[in-house]
Amino acid sequence: MFARLTVYACALILIATGAAMLLNGPLWYERTPGVTMTGPYNPHFVLDIGFAFLTSGAVLGIGAWMGARPLMIAGMSWPALHAGLHMVGLVTMGPASAAALWTEVFGVIAPVFAAGIALAYVPVLSPGFGGRNLQHRLTEHFERHWSYDASYLHEIIEMAPDTMVRFQTFQGLAAYQGAAPPLLIAGATLGAMLEEDCGPCAQLTVDMLLARGVSPSVVRALIEGSWDQVDEAAALGFRFAQALMRRDETVQSLRDTIQRQYGQSAALAVAYAVMVARSYPLLKRALGHDQACLQLQVYGHAQMVRQS
Repeated sequence: MFARLTVYACALILIATGAAMLLNGPLWYERTPGVTMTGPYNPHFVLDIGFAFLTSGAVLGIGAWMGARPLMIAGMSWPALHAGLHMVGLVTMGPASAAALWTEVFGVIAPVFAAGIALAYVPVLSPGFGGRNLQHRLTEHFERHWSYDASYLHEIIEMAPDTMVRFQTFQGLAAYQGAAPPLLIAGATLGAMLEEDCGPCAQLTVDMLLARGVSPSVVRALIEGSWDQVDEAAALGFRFAQALMRRDETVQSLRDTIQRQYGQSAALAVAYAVMVARSYPLLKRALGHDQACLQLQVYGHAQMVRQS
């Protein structure tokens, strides 16, 4: 907590300095000790530096709240270079005055130095004050939008909100497409899900695929296992995902087909799609929230899952 507060304090100093320069540059120039001795007032230069202070402080503060170290480092980059320049000036030329020395040390150098040390101790990917409530609200919005019971996610947020952030970061792997056509990924996603689940998570996947523009006829045919009624890419992705999860001997030939037709990046994209698709029902079942199979609804038509 102390480490995060230290970074917050530095961020606030940066934001306040930038705001003062942007809102009333002449007043900042006149009232900040030592500034008038650096040369005449240059409004364009003051605005440039004001934006640098404001942006750096905002990025640093957001990074500290999110526990995102790369963001904190990005936010610290310009202030650290700025503080280093002032340290060199103090060593080589000395302070312009006692008041200027105070400003240099406690307004420029010390906050950046303290925050630079503190950011290493801010918990990684652990949201700060209000983060747990925000996660709950975002999850509730997700539930309302998709008519999906995410009680298990609320439990995770209460127990370990930082792990929820890590889990959501892992889900980002599914965004990788490589050279894979969309229907190949859609087929793999649905195939993996139906092998892992036939309840609410499967329904959620169906709804998301339909929202992404996948044809209802394709989704219904995949659920039924009617390969001759769907695009070749969709059938290939579906069959590969299920063969992979069943450790079926056909998985190698199906993988070879994907690589031959679409390339190695497509095979990687399908692998990520399978991993991510199965993670939600697997986690849900591990936490004791598994439910009975449902008749899947595809645009109002009930669809039974084909049992192998």
